[in-house]
Amino acid sequence: METFIIIASVLLLFHFIYETTILPSIQNVLRFKVYAIRNKLINIVVNDKKQISPSDFNFLMHHISISYQHIDKITFSLLIGSYFEDRHSYEIPEDTVIVNTDNISFFQGKEYEEKCMKYMFFGFVANSFMLLLYLSPLIFIIIMFSWVFGTTKKLHDKLVNALTISADQKFDTKPLKNNTFCYDGLS
Repeated sequence: METFIIIASVLLLFHFIYETTILPSIQNVLRFKVYAIRNKLINIVVNDKKQISPSDFNFLMHHISISYQHIDKITFSLLIGSYFEDRHSYEIPEDTVIVNTDNISFFQGKEYEEKCMKYMFFGFVANSFMLLLYLSPLIFIIIMFSWVFGTTKKLHDKLVNALTISADQKFDTKPLKNNTFCYDGLS
C-alpha cells in the first residue's frame, strides 16, 4: 500500500509540475514558431507583392492565426467531441467561400501550412502527454498481447507448414507389385 501511495504522489507531483510549468513553456515555444511563420509570410508580401495572391495570403493568415490561438486547446477531448458532434445542426451561410488548399498558387504556401499543422500536432502531443503517460501501461499491455499473438500465429503457421511438408515426404507413391501403393514406413 505504501508503494502505491508513493507512486501516486510522484505522479501527482509530476503532473502538477508538467501542467503548471513545462506545458505552458512548450505551448509558448510552439506559438512563437507559428508567429515566426506569420512574420515570414508578411515579409514576403511586403518585399514582393506579386509573389502571392491576396486570396492565398488571406487563407494562410487565417490558418496561421487559428493555429496560434488554439494551440493550447487541441486535446483528445476536443477531437472526440468534434467526432461525435452533430454536424447537421450547423448551417453554412450562403456567402461562405469554401477554399480548396490544393489551389494555392503560392509556391511556399503549402510549406507554411504544413509547418503550422506540424506545430499543431506537437501541441496536441504536448497537451495530451499526461493522458498518454497514464494510459501507457494499458497501451504496453495491448502491444505485448498483439506481439505475442502475432508471434504465436507465425509459429503456428510454420509448425503447420513443417508438419504438412514432413507428412508429404513420408508418403511414397512408387508402385509396388500388383500396382498397389503403400506407406513408406511400413515397407
